[in-house]
Amino acid sequence: MNKLFQKLDKTVLGHKLLQDPLFRLLVTANMKMGWNALYSIFNGIMGLVYRSFWFVSMFAYYAVLSVMWFIVVSSKEKNKIKSLSKMMKMIGIGMVFLAIVVSGIVCMGIAEKRNPHYNIVIMITIAAYTFFIVIQAIINTVKAHKKKDLTVIMLRNISLASAIGSMHSLERSMLGTFGDADDRFSMIMMAISGAVAFLLVAAIGVLMIIKAGRIIEKGNGM
Repeated sequence: MNKLFQKLDKTVLGHKLLQDPLFRLLVTANMKMGWNALYSIFNGIMGLVYRSFWFVSMFAYYAVLSVMWFIVVSSKEKNKIKSLSKMMKMIGIGMVFLAIVVSGIVCMGIAEKRNPHYNIVIMITIAAYTFFIVIQAIINTVKAHKKKDLTVIMLRNISLASAIGSMHSLERSMLGTFGDADDRFSMIMMAISGAVAFLLVAAIGVLMIIKAGRIIEKGNGM
């Protein structure tokens, strides 16, 4: 294994991958962004197949998160605090807007009172992606806490928003597949989890706006 790393370290790309933590982070972030985009397309296809407003809405939700991810990983201002702060503020505002959209999606989903029964392959796909993105969100949270880098923090928050949406979507899909989505208990559960999802995503956005604003003010005061 050591010999493999030594050979890899001799190449330009390998050396950068092994020795540059930020570059390594962006490579893994691009991979996660790709998975997020694919899952967004999956939801769009399921929305057409099942004629489900919920799946179409989740397609839009993940598509917006993929755009946010792309903005962060494609930025060339990696070492400029002021530019990163403005980017964080913009993404924070986007998160708040996304939270409002989530609340509307949840309300319409409850009013629809219809949750189709999905086959086991679709349920496994939703559960597998949810498990994957939750694990990644935990890892990103630990990394952000250790490094306190603005790029890492933004990627962590986008990952958290994706995990929150995935968990709520998994719950709703399970209620339709393994339970009765029309009964009072299911409606209450969807309302509670939807409210929690809205509050968490909104909180992420507001905290990003506040943090970015403080950094910008501090920079202007220097």
